[in-house]
Amino acid sequence: MPRKNLSKLFCEQNISTFHPAETVRKYLNKYQYGKYGIEKNFSSTKRAVVVIPCYSEFRNLPALLESLNLNSSGYLNETAFLFVINNSSECAETVRKNNADTLDFFREIISHPENRYGKLNIAIVDAATGNLAPPPKLAGVGLARKIGMDAALSLLGEENFKEGIIVALDADCTVSDNYLEEIFIAFSQNPEGFAIFNYEHTFSDDNGINDAITAYEIFLRYYVLGLRFANSHYALHTIGSAFACRPALYIKCEGMNKLKAGEDFYFIEKMAKQSGYKYIKEATVFPSPRPSKRVPFGTGRAVLNYLGEPEKRDLLYDPLIFSILKEWLKVYDEFTENPEAILCKASGIHNALGEFLKMNKFTEHWNKIIRKAASGTQLTFQKKIWFDGFKTLKFVHYMRDTHFPNIPYSTACRNLLTLMDLRYPEAETQVVNAENSKLSLLNLLRELT
Repeated sequence: MPRKNLSKLFCEQNISTFHPAETVRKYLNKYQYGKYGIEKNFSSTKRAVVVIPCYSEFRNLPALLESLNLNSSGYLNETAFLFVINNSSECAETVRKNNADTLDFFREIISHPENRYGKLNIAIVDAATGNLAPPPKLAGVGLARKIGMDAALSLLGEENFKEGIIVALDADCTVSDNYLEEIFIAFSQNPEGFAIFNYEHTFSDDNGINDAITAYEIFLRYYVLGLRFANSHYALHTIGSAFACRPALYIKCEGMNKLKAGEDFYFIEKMAKQSGYKYIKEATVFPSPRPSKRVPFGTGRAVLNYLGEPEKRDLLYDPLIFSILKEWLKVYDEFTENPEAILCKASGIHNALGEFLKMNKFTEHWNKIIRKAASGTQLTFQKKIWFDGFKTLKFVHYMRDTHFPNIPYSTACRNLLTLMDLRYPEAETQVVNAENSKLSLLNLLRELT
């Protein structure tokens, strides 16, 4: 498809000046990266904007668009799908060509509303061409999400700011046909917070990849189940393609970060510190299982690592770590004594817990928490801020590395489910590493989390 002149075909809007609300202007003036135009095939503002980073995703887009097209026309009319085509200024030529093809693909859709995707309100941001591409130091999925989510504020408009929804999705996913309906229902029930969605990784024709993604999703869901058993405030899924939030909360959290990996974990954790959330289990996002070297961690890297080190696929955290965490959080949540007394209680739970708290300067931080807390509500909030999702993960890793090494997945799951008074549906006579056993366990964890 030939390139087209943007200035002739599309109306580009300056994201930083479109929305008249003072809160949005202040946010964009302080946190916005660059000044990107929006190209789109619709004129009205929308109640929801689904932000989709695209980095060399040309081949995956038709499957995503087809799945979106199956959603109800009424919800499609109220929703914009904003694709952020992005790469660094020094990316490989293959990536540059793929993204150029993607831009042509969307511009063809935008300029011909009678096409097969005509029901979809399509918007694009070009963060890939020429000087629009960010430098390698900044370029990545975090920045792409940020550019798109900041741009979403303009597509919602002031009239939809209070009840609008910013949704995160990825280009290599597909979604269920009730995806949009359940999003709108969930936010009608949770007017000021955020939501996370159910997800199920898809399978491929490669048995090795399938085994790796099964093991990885078991790992993800087992961790959330362990945190739930421990009564952690951060027992929630942190999947970049499966969350949404209100614009006001997005701004309160100072917008998406620019991290090249883990941007979803840190942003969802940040929202969890500020707001409650709704778990949308009735609708499902289906992420790709493909291995990838793009980022240092995350799904693609985990699959790649599992393929290279298959012996690690069948190992999970020892559930005794979650038992210790559970006891610690009870002490941490209930007591307001001096830090030495709390440290003594922590060491009584397990000596390594006391050592971990000392390493993380608990006494110093506890005194700050007490000084900042003018009420019981503020004390609870400050506690939640300090022992957050990241510190929880650091604690789990510390305990794993010093006292409780990972154990076989079947033993770990059986022991955790026993602690939770739940039955592990694997007979003792079954072969522990049989494929059907793993799939059975994954399906159980999908039900439980």
